[in-house]
Amino acid sequence: MQKLGKKKILGLLTAAAIVATTVGSFAVWDTLTATTSNKLTLANPITTTAALADFAETNSGDYPVYEGAATFNVANVDTTKLTTGKITLSTQIKDGASDVSSDFDVTYEKKDGTAIAGGVATGITNGDNEYNVKVTPKDSAKTNNLGGKELTVEITGELSAVK
Repeated sequence: MQKLGKKKILGLLTAAAIVATTVGSFAVWDTLTATTSNKLTLANPITTTAALADFAETNSGDYPVYEGAATFNVANVDTTKLTTGKITLSTQIKDGASDVSSDFDVTYEKKDGTAIAGGVATGITNGDNEYNVKVTPKDSAKTNNLGGKELTVEITGELSAVK
């Protein structure tokens, strides 16, 4: 067996490194990167806006009933989602900063007079969705001295999908 000199060992190591590098790399003419593109149009966001008409008082029993019309305008909802959509209505009544909602009964009806059970309205359309809101004071409203006070009525409508 022949002893290899430093020059021969260095030459063999260099040759091995060149072979290893060449095998693991690409040729200069190889295409290694590609890019593609296309256009994207964002859909309009779904929007819900609300309006509340002034309340009118009617006396049809022991307590007066205050009735107003709440309109929730829904826009940009896909038709298939409208068929399964709902608006959940809720009301908060305030005396200044104090919540006095528990002193009142609140009911909701569709514009045609159909009751909305649990405040959940279905049959949503793009455009105006109108509801009658009836606020009736309980006996506790009288005992809590709310008579003659200007109260704030906030009606919220939350659009969602029926599950």
